[in-house]
Amino acid sequence: MFVFDKIKRIVKKRTIKIASIINNEIIISSGLKPGKIIAIAGSAHLHDNQKVRLKEITIKEYN
Repeated sequence: MFVFDKIKRIVKKRTIKIASIINNEIIISSGLKPGKIIAIAGSAHLHDNQKVRLKEITIKEYN
């Protein structure tokens, strides 16, 4: 998974632990802090420390 760094405008590769998948939603048990922005499209073409820009700012928060 790639997490967006708002200050540096780069993505950083992170290892996460998935607890379960329910109705097309992933429940993450570790490796991601609340409020982080993750890449959900095109991540196969990303690499660690790559400069990126947000396509749109549509942020959904889940608990």
